[in-house]
Amino acid sequence: MSSPRDKTIRFAIGVVYLTVLIYGVLLGLSADQFTIFVMNVFVVAAISIWIRFDARRNDVVIPLGVQLFVYMFWPIAVPIYLIWTRGFWKGLGWAVLNAFGLFVTLMVGYVGIFQFVN
Repeated sequence: MSSPRDKTIRFAIGVVYLTVLIYGVLLGLSADQFTIFVMNVFVVAAISIWIRFDARRNDVVIPLGVQLFVYMFWPIAVPIYLIWTRGFWKGLGWAVLNAFGLFVTLMVGYVGIFQFVN
């Protein structure tokens, strides 16, 4: 049976993937630059919140300065965090798997709406 913390983590990851899907749809619709900027902020915020929930589940304390680093440099910080909390090979595997999953989700949103509109 899943603990409430596991359900929170799954929900946070779902929000990350949903945000990336919406971002892909907006890219396919050729949204204005402000909308793309706002979606970038939402994607990074969702990833940062997921890391905070995951750190709480793993009893890892992330100082506030490091949280700012995660927010600013998330493409580097997320794999480092995953490797740090799960070990090298398992963390690297999760980082690659999620990078591929986020890319596919982005492309599904982009190509799907692009094909629908045209």
